[in-house]
Amino acid sequence: RPAAQALRWATFERSLDADILRDYLGKLDAFVDEEERNRAFAFAASSPQPYSALAFFLAWPALERAARLVMDRRAEWDGRHYDLLGSAAATLEFDFPLAATVLYRALLADILGRGKSQAYRHGVRYLAKLAELAERLPPGASDLPDHDAYCADIKKAHGRKSGFWALVDSRSLPSPGG
Repeated sequence: RPAAQALRWATFERSLDADILRDYLGKLDAFVDEEERNRAFAFAASSPQPYSALAFFLAWPALERAARLVMDRRAEWDGRHYDLLGSAAATLEFDFPLAATVLYRALLADILGRGKSQAYRHGVRYLAKLAELAERLPPGASDLPDHDAYCADIKKAHGRKSGFWALVDSRSLPSPGG
C-alpha cells in the first residue's frame, strides 16, 4: 500500500491530474486527507506548468485557487492556449471577474498581436466580455490598467487592424480612442 500511494503521488506531481489526486486522497485516513489536499494544492500552485495547474484547479474544482493562480501569474498567460484560457475565463467570470479579465486580455492580445484575422470575431467577443466585467470591478481593484486605459492601449497598438475595428463597430461596442 505505501508503494502504491507513493506511485499515486508521483503520478500526480508529474501530471497534476485531479482524478489521480482523488484516488490518492481516497486511500488516506480521514484526518490526514485535508492536510495532503492542501499540500497538493500548494504543489500545483507552485508548479512550473501554469496551464496544467490551472486545468487542475478547474477540474477539482477549486475556483478560488484557480483565480489566485491567474492573478499570481498574470504576466505568464499566452492566448495561444485559447481552449483552456477561454473556458477558464468563462468559468471564473461570475465569482472572479478580475481573474477572468486577465485571461480575456491574454486571449485578445494574442489575436491582435499575431494579426489573426480569422479569430477577430472571437476577439470582439472577448472585448465585449471585458467591457461587461469592467462594470463589475470596483475602482482600484488591482494594479491592472482600467478598461478605458486598456482599450486606449490596444487601439494605439492595433489601430490599423481595420477588420477588427469594423467588427467592433458592427457590434456597437465603444471604439476606444475613436
